[in-house]
Amino acid sequence: MERTGAVRGGRAEDESGRPISWHLGLLCAALLVPVLVLQAFLLFRVAAAERDRHEERARDSAQRIAASLDRGLTQLAVVAEVLSTSDHLLANDLTAFRGRLQQLPWLRDSGVVLRGPDGDTLLAAGAVPPGARDPAAEDLARRTGRVQFTGLLPGVAGAAPAFAIVMPVRETEGRGAGQVLVLRVPLTEIEELLTGRSVPEGMAAAIVDSAGFVLARTQDDLWPAGSRPAPLQPRPEAEGWVRGQDVDGDPAAMAFARSEVAGWTCWVVMSERHFMAPLRRSLAELLVIAAVLIGLAAILAVTFSRRLTRPISALAQAVTAGQEVAAATPVREVNALAAAYAAARKEAERLREAQTEMLHVARLNEMGVLAAELAHEINQPLTAAATFAEGALRLLPQGEASPGLGAARQAIRDAADQVLHAGSIVQRLRRFLAPSDGVRGLEDLNGLVQEAVTLVMPDARRHGITLHLVLDQQLPPVEMDRVQIGQVIVNLVRNAVEAMEQVGQRELVIATRSPEPGWTEVSVADTGPGLQPEIRERLFRPFISSKPTGMGVGLAISQSIVEGHGGRLDCTPNPGGGTVFRFGLPAQASPASMTGAIPDVG
Repeated sequence: MERTGAVRGGRAEDESGRPISWHLGLLCAALLVPVLVLQAFLLFRVAAAERDRHEERARDSAQRIAASLDRGLTQLAVVAEVLSTSDHLLANDLTAFRGRLQQLPWLRDSGVVLRGPDGDTLLAAGAVPPGARDPAAEDLARRTGRVQFTGLLPGVAGAAPAFAIVMPVRETEGRGAGQVLVLRVPLTEIEELLTGRSVPEGMAAAIVDSAGFVLARTQDDLWPAGSRPAPLQPRPEAEGWVRGQDVDGDPAAMAFARSEVAGWTCWVVMSERHFMAPLRRSLAELLVIAAVLIGLAAILAVTFSRRLTRPISALAQAVTAGQEVAAATPVREVNALAAAYAAARKEAERLREAQTEMLHVARLNEMGVLAAELAHEINQPLTAAATFAEGALRLLPQGEASPGLGAARQAIRDAADQVLHAGSIVQRLRRFLAPSDGVRGLEDLNGLVQEAVTLVMPDARRHGITLHLVLDQQLPPVEMDRVQIGQVIVNLVRNAVEAMEQVGQRELVIATRSPEPGWTEVSVADTGPGLQPEIRERLFRPFISSKPTGMGVGLAISQSIVEGHGGRLDCTPNPGGGTVFRFGLPAQASPASMTGAIPDVG
């Protein structure tokens, strides 16, 4: 990704990447898309199940209508058979047969025709319009001797459309051969069969003859009776499901079942609009739910992005400006980052102070080197002064009893003693300031303590501190680096002196002892305010100090020096108030401690 930046207020701000609200929105979308896909799948399954249910209902309805039609046609065929086997007809008494027919109440709407072998009309009763016949059905009935059902017989001379049942007349005593009885039935009989059957809501039913003409229908706006619509042409299958067009030319789904008695087809038509309604309704519900979920996801993304971006932005602004971090936020991770930033800021501040102290120590080291050089230079004139004083004593006349001369000799001797004393102090200072060469030898620990005290006592006297030296004269010699151990003693004594600056009772006790064979110990006890428990636990870590201006490396270095000599350094509270620092050293160093190197204090 291309990175862009802008300079604002003298600093560069990185503007690459996307805002957190965009990522939250992407997360919501990633969580939402599978849900919507699953919902769409389930809705399509539900819609498909609904379509299958409608299809099954249409099939069942077509089969029920076909079964009802078969029962009705069978009853009419029975009536035709009863009429064809009438005694009057078998006796060829057509007059009596006509009289019998006129007594039938349903004959007003129907009609009965008796035709001879040549197709001529032998008898006609009831509503029988001229020319309303199906010669093919009549011939088939004569040849097969079985009942035949005609298709649509159009109405002529004002008669209503109808269909006919052709029943062959049984031959008796040479009479009736080739005769057929035609029972003309109005289409209203079939319509009654349809209205008597329940058709599912939203669907329409129609009965179509073998030629494809509509005989009856359940709705007036369906194909009119007597028409021959292309979608309702007879099918070779006994039952099935096809797609086509309704009377308005719209797509429609149609189930069909064929009558076993007449061979007609019962159709149940369902408009595609009604057929697709479940799917459209499911899609509409899906769209509504998707819109609601997307809106909810957008609201949640914006809400939570603000909840996250505000503390993050505040933290970023505080970090950029180098300011203190504000109070705790509702976001745990932001609080953790803020705490880490505060700790890093404090650590950076402490490191800056440590760097300043290190520069101060460097300057002090340079002054120490300069002081060592000055001590060397001062030692020479002091030595010369002592030599001149001794020479002056030799030049003075001996044996003279002059009081002034004796006082002069004593003054010269005192001056020489003070010069020698000053020289010894300078020599001790040189030894303390001299760099360590890493060579260890057997040293007098008591003498080293006295030298260190000599260097620090001027500062102690200035603060009104009373010094007590408790030295074990039976202390065995210790194998050590004199400069390093001297640095440890001076550091502990100076810390004790500084700790007692603000207290009334100021007593410093420096002691040496041998608590067990082969082991020596040096203790420095003060009467200061003591150490806080939290400081005592971390006292020997680098950069930890109880003094406002302390750098916190002296004790860490001291501990490293003591441990490098095979010893240990610790501190305990002073029973009388204050702190006791003590370190122990073996009288004979172990082979691992003979290197003379100072371990790493980090």
